[in-house]
Amino acid sequence: MMMSSNYDEIDFAKLYIEQKKISTFKPKSSTDWDKKASSMNERVHKSYYVDEFVSKIKFDKSTTVLDMGCGPGTIGLKLAKDVKNVLCCDYSDEMLKCVKSNAANLGLDNVKVKKLSFEDSWEELPKYDIIIASRCLEVSDAKDALTKLISKANRAVYITYNIGKTFLGDEISEIISSKVYPKPDYIYILNILYQMRYLAKVDFISHSDCKFKTETFDEFIAAVQWSYGDKVNDVDKQNLKVYYEKNRTTYKEMNWAFIEILV
Repeated sequence: MMMSSNYDEIDFAKLYIEQKKISTFKPKSSTDWDKKASSMNERVHKSYYVDEFVSKIKFDKSTTVLDMGCGPGTIGLKLAKDVKNVLCCDYSDEMLKCVKSNAANLGLDNVKVKKLSFEDSWEELPKYDIIIASRCLEVSDAKDALTKLISKANRAVYITYNIGKTFLGDEISEIISSKVYPKPDYIYILNILYQMRYLAKVDFISHSDCKFKTETFDEFIAAVQWSYGDKVNDVDKQNLKVYYEKNRTTYKEMNWAFIEILV
């Protein structure tokens, strides 16, 4: 009789939920993303990340696509001209407005939008050939979100998840004087999928990018506060200014886990 291993005793879905609860990096509301929509729409459409993501997806002219957590349509609109149709879903009204405007400007008539979050019921949502969830899985319950994504896919689900314990890098976390509790890393997602009986394929998207996508220190502080919230005090701001001035022209390595789930 085959006995269980000590690995089987670990509930990675539960570990994810517990780590997410204590993490300094909290999920953002639809209102938070509404405020970000315009600035995101100006800078995310042309990037190495987008090109790499699309290059790793299997699709053709007959493929139907659901782009979950679509933002301003970063991935979905890139695919639209080469697939049958795309449904872009997000829980931010302003992001969806950007999608509609961008699709019109590109002359795309096969793109629709739907307001949808991972917390909503997906029962009425039809199935699509492929489901995309690019950089949007910072949810309270990863297993529940993955279950919903997989349930609506005819062929495959493609997701990306941040590698590391923070969004802005360990250097900035070390400058923050308050305790910083890490977010779950991508390895939680892989292990959750394994325990769901899916042998997911993992690849990586890595590229060098400007360390700061902000033109001024005030914009940089706003970006730090977006991630760290009220953890940033006045002394931290002074130390962050020194760090910013020293590193503003340097580059950093951006790393994402690209995960393919065949269904």
